[in-house]
Amino acid sequence: MRLRRYAVIIISILAGCGVPAPRTPRARAPIPSAAERVEEAVPLGRLPSDVRPERYSLALEIDPDQRGFQGEVSIHVRLAQSRKIVWLHGQGLSVEQAQVISAPFGRIQGRWQTVGGHGISKIELPRTIGPGLVELRIRYRAPFDTQLAGLYRVTHRNRGYAFTQFEPTYARKAFPCFDEPAFKTPFDVSLTIKRGHRAVTNSPELHRRELSNGLVRIRYATTAKLPTYLVAWAVGPLELVEAAPLPRTQVRKRKVPFRGVAVAGKGAQLAFALKHTGALIEALERYVGIPYPYKKLDVIAVPDFAAGAMENAGAITFREQYLLIDPKHASRDQLLKFYVIMAHELAHQWFGNLVTMYWWHDTWLNEAFATWLAARIVDEVRPELGAGLDQMLAGHYAMQRDSLLSARRIRQPILSDHDIHSAFDPITYNKGAQVIAMFEKWLGDVNFQRGLNTYLNKHKNGNARAEDLLLALSESAGKDVATPFRTFLHQSGIPMLSAGLVCKGRQASIRVTQSRYLPAGAHTKESSKWQIPLCVRYGSAQGVNQECFLMKDRSMEEPLSNEGCPDWMMPNAAGAGYYRWQLQEPDFRRLTQRGWRHLTSAERASYGESVRAAFFSGGLSASTVFEALQPLARDEEHAVAYQPMPILEFTREYLLDKDTIMAFSAYASALYRSSYRRLGWRSDRKALHDNPLLRSYVVRFMALVARDPKVRQEAAARAHAYIGFGGDGGLHPESMEPELRLIALAVATEEGDKAWFNALRKVLAKSEDAAVRQDVISALGFAQDPELAQYARSLTLDTGLRSNEAMLPLVYQMDSPEQRDATWRWIQEHFEELTQRLPERALGTLPWLTRKFCNADRAQKVRQFFEPRIDTLIGGPRHLVAALESINLCVEVVKLQEDKARNYFSRVRM
Repeated sequence: MRLRRYAVIIISILAGCGVPAPRTPRARAPIPSAAERVEEAVPLGRLPSDVRPERYSLALEIDPDQRGFQGEVSIHVRLAQSRKIVWLHGQGLSVEQAQVISAPFGRIQGRWQTVGGHGISKIELPRTIGPGLVELRIRYRAPFDTQLAGLYRVTHRNRGYAFTQFEPTYARKAFPCFDEPAFKTPFDVSLTIKRGHRAVTNSPELHRRELSNGLVRIRYATTAKLPTYLVAWAVGPLELVEAAPLPRTQVRKRKVPFRGVAVAGKGAQLAFALKHTGALIEALERYVGIPYPYKKLDVIAVPDFAAGAMENAGAITFREQYLLIDPKHASRDQLLKFYVIMAHELAHQWFGNLVTMYWWHDTWLNEAFATWLAARIVDEVRPELGAGLDQMLAGHYAMQRDSLLSARRIRQPILSDHDIHSAFDPITYNKGAQVIAMFEKWLGDVNFQRGLNTYLNKHKNGNARAEDLLLALSESAGKDVATPFRTFLHQSGIPMLSAGLVCKGRQASIRVTQSRYLPAGAHTKESSKWQIPLCVRYGSAQGVNQECFLMKDRSMEEPLSNEGCPDWMMPNAAGAGYYRWQLQEPDFRRLTQRGWRHLTSAERASYGESVRAAFFSGGLSASTVFEALQPLARDEEHAVAYQPMPILEFTREYLLDKDTIMAFSAYASALYRSSYRRLGWRSDRKALHDNPLLRSYVVRFMALVARDPKVRQEAAARAHAYIGFGGDGGLHPESMEPELRLIALAVATEEGDKAWFNALRKVLAKSEDAAVRQDVISALGFAQDPELAQYARSLTLDTGLRSNEAMLPLVYQMDSPEQRDATWRWIQEHFEELTQRLPERALGTLPWLTRKFCNADRAQKVRQFFEPRIDTLIGGPRHLVAALESINLCVEVVKLQEDKARNYFSRVRM
């Protein structure tokens, strides 16, 4: 590969940080013995533990206008015993020289070889070295990655930029390293870039030197101890927007330099993020009781980015739509995502960065805690956004995945690269967060917070395991937290609690039995049992009370503190428990008739989730469920009003026939019509009662599920006005609320012709706004005309789409019952092209797209296609197993509920 012929930069650890290198006296190496020539087995899992890096010095030359980059890495490593082979990672690197400097043998030339999948490499030496401290020096070249991993290149307005994404195992694509989270070391980084370009990394700039060949060499301060996956760079004609330093707080006695970073022309759009980030940091510091750990903070907007954001220490990267916010035109959902994602990545600066897991089976120590804490902090800083309720909905979504027998555990053993990538899923993030919330409620805020502070302080700048956290929580609470917590960490599935009141004279008790929740058609011989922190609320003559218990056995009966039989009982106080529940019939009636007005929004949403679970397990018949949905649909809280929607969407798609579909549409429209009339299409942002998220849920349901003709007509008219269709062809954001944009565009595309489709393509071609582009591309995926639908699918391979946008058309085409078969054929026909086009993370999810099939024959065809290819899709095996199980369970639910649903809608009159 041709690269610009600049001199290779050679920089040792001496230049980077002033730490002395090992002595290099001249000595003649003895001839290796026969035993020393024995070949070591390739470490297919973790690297050998007897070689440990202690410091890196990185010198890279990065010009994003070229096809690749070059560099030299110096790594001080500690050998616990003598070695002839040093195993490490390097993927796609062209190594020009690999040396080991060792006293007393001096500079030894080694042979670099990549020998295993995903970058397992070795430096083989002519003789054994060690034990003790040695230095590895490796000079190399590499291409920029093409799939948004490692060090990759992005083009914006014909100008090149280079960004990094190293989590989970992509640092090895950018430099030779020990690419595992247990290896935390300081990094000394030096970047050589073009004059006129800017560069950002984890630590502040120390020194820059103008070179004679149009280049600039920049040296950065030594980082704190970091694992390789948290190292980051951004290079190119960037705009660096200096904000006021983050002020001192009660916890932090120093100011922190703070900047926003964006591609050229977008710096002004960072203003909102720079204004509102400080409050989140202050709230986080107040909660954890430890100052922000790093020397500076940069927040970086990346035009093409595979993840939503990445918590690199002191240099956090984001998709543009989550950081570049126009408050005048941003939807409530976009604002919520800004706050939650920003708080999530900032929470990682403590959970994951300051204290890092040893290995990927404890990914939950990073992701579950950042997810839980983000919602908590945003509720404190911006309570009107409802972050906690949204997180609870995400926990309910995790329950759907956790219902599968193939579901992974929160703390799943990691045996392969597939397992590492599968760990970044709703089980880790959202189930983990909900389990944390449940234990926090049981232990109490003060005990829980004190335990986390102890854990962070004890392990800061180091690594920790699950047991370290559980020990700190147990010590803080003064009781055994570890044992019950392990029952949720080490087994998959959801507890199902059957609860009821037992009243004898003036004494009342709660009686509870537990089992594993299973949807219809699921069977297992495994006997699951949890120790469950159970908090209940109940009403009596003395008022509303709450009590918490630890359920250790399969059944329990516990007395309540108040005398007399309660009027009602809610078995999931605050909706915080990670379990589903059902009540005996008399208790169910008392809850809905007497207790409903006392329930919090989270408790009403928990009720709705349990009704939905009963529908899919057969615990309640379809007709009973449809009657129970009405009070939920009328609710003014979006998290509650949403609960009937998945049930009704499933019913429309899978359970009805042409004779009942009209009655269903009338029922569905009537269910939400009063909310639709109250909310309309326009927001009154000054009104206290206005709920943009509820509006978006209701309008979407009315337009795309109930398919109300008047709502769809209004949607199409507003979509036409938005893009000036038939008029000036310009965007008119004032025509609708931003949270309704995708809904309106989708309806117009479903009903539109080629002229509309082409008009929407023109909007896409002209727009640089990531949020607008996402909605337009998604809307194109709603095409129903066969010719237009075929074109929508082909957009996935169109290089005019950013890599992180390419999957959107396929997602929406597979969601469409009318286009699903054609899209599945298209995926099979273009599979090889997709493997070249899509980012690695997206490729692994391809099997999951097939979960919407509901036919045993389809399941078999999906299996036959993917099984021979599945090892090439990182994370794919688990997605395939889950998709096949979902298809087969859908078949069982249809068998169970189809006749009941059709009977109900053949009789219903609206």
